[in-house]
Amino acid sequence: MKTNPPPKLKSSEAISCKHILDEMVILQHSTGDYWSLNATGTAIWKFCKEPKTENEIIRFISDEFKVDPQSIQKNISDHIQLLLGHKLLNTVSPT
Repeated sequence: MKTNPPPKLKSSEAISCKHILDEMVILQHSTGDYWSLNATGTAIWKFCKEPKTENEIIRFISDEFKVDPQSIQKNISDHIQLLLGHKLLNTVSPT
């Protein structure tokens, strides 16, 4: 039986952003909402300029911040869901 590959996530292109110190300030064009991402959110958002799976994101953040992947998995998954919910990340079809 063939299993479906995990979805990939990509940063939304329908926004404007500005990096200020260790945060990213984002304007979402469709809603006019402004968002401020902390260092972790900024790292995820920048890393997802090209489509990435959730596991790739977790490994990247683990390496970037020198933490154990298992210890951050739930927090990163929650952060991803927040970014998806506000349409700062989009799901793209795996290739």
